[in-house]
Amino acid sequence: MNNVMHNKLEKRALGFAAAQVLIFSDETLSYYDNYLLFIKAVEDNKKPNNCEIWQPFKDLDWKDVLKLIHEFSECFLCQFKAVLNEANNYGDLNAPCMEHTPESQCALHGTPAYERSH
Repeated sequence: MNNVMHNKLEKRALGFAAAQVLIFSDETLSYYDNYLLFIKAVEDNKKPNNCEIWQPFKDLDWKDVLKLIHEFSECFLCQFKAVLNEANNYGDLNAPCMEHTPESQCALHGTPAYERSH
């Protein structure tokens, strides 16, 4: 299994990204813990048994889904850091300057962000 240690922000980004692409069968686990089960199965060349691929991504194989999750997580991580940096600089997330936080710096090469209710 991937032995990379993730900090709290990276865990949140990876979990959130995985939840945008996968539908997890065990909702008692965090998105990140479900992501870890998913990545273990993919790295072992097995079909993950804790999730299914969300419909818009059904045509991707498991390794491509993993790649997409990592791309999404990089974007989310960038956004999380930008918001935290702005909050640190201004001390108020409701300040007028927060309305114009640049989102384009984290674009996923034209890939739209998908939203869904779970």
